[in-house]
This record gives sequence, structure tokens and C-alpha cells, in this order.
Amino acid sequence: MNFRTNQAIPSSRFRLSPTILVALADTTVELTNVRNRQRFVASAILPPDTQIRSDWEITAYRYSENLQPFAHPRTPVTNSHAAEMILKRALKECGLSQFAPTIILRPQPRFLVDITDAELSTLREIALKVGAARVAMYLKPEFSERDWAYFENA
Repeated sequence: MNFRTNQAIPSSRFRLSPTILVALADTTVELTNVRNRQRFVASAILPPDTQIRSDWEITAYRYSENLQPFAHPRTPVTNSHAAEMILKRALKECGLSQFAPTIILRPQPRFLVDITDAELSTLREIALKVGAARVAMYLKPEFSERDWAYFENA
């Protein structure tokens, strides 16, 4: 049976993938499902049993007890591989990784004023590698009610 229609199906009603706000901090990653505003906080510190691939990561791991890719004072991400592993683990733990989500990424508050395009690009690439269908950057310290309404209907 062939089904055709001239009417557009409202995307927000039939969309399966969630929209997730990811707020980065030095030691935590906060995930918020935009539709129901349910929050989940995950650790942004790699545990000791993490598989490390490159020489740089082995060196960084030797000199720090835990690898913290979001804790550097001058750059939002020090190690993109570790950041990717942390985001994958957080999405899996909160149960929002079944479908390719739309991720709204908010960097650490200290970078909101003077973040560079290269740093935004790195964050965007990390979110896409994690499995995001779309990535948006949010460069304000807090979500306002107007922002919630916009992203709930987008």
C-alpha cells in the first residue's frame, strides 16, 4: 500500500530522538532532556579502568590520578578522545543513547565570553562522534524559559 500526503507531518510530534542539553563543567557533565526537563549528572573524570590509546594519553594518565578533559583553565577540551568517552558513557548511563539525539552543548561557564571557533568546532566534532544527529551550541550561562520553549518545539 502506497501512502502519500500533501500535508507536512509535524516533526515535534513524531520525532523519536530526544533533544539533550549537555552542560560541561570541570568534574561533571549535566545532561537534561529538554522535553521533560529530567536531569542526569555524570562524572567528567575517567575511571582508572579506561582503555587508553595514544602515547599522549598514557603520559597524561601517568601524571594525573584521573584524566579530566574539561578541567583545563585555558581551553574547553584538553583531550578529545577522553571527552568523547565521557560523553558516550554519560549518554549510556542516562538511557538517552538509543536514538541519535539532538545535542545542545554548553561549554564551561568561564569560556562563554571568549570561546574561539576552533574550540567550538572541536566540541561539535566530539558531539557528532558520540552519535548526535544535530549539534547546537548554547553560549549563555543559564537556560531561560524562552529558550526552553524554543528547543521543546524545535
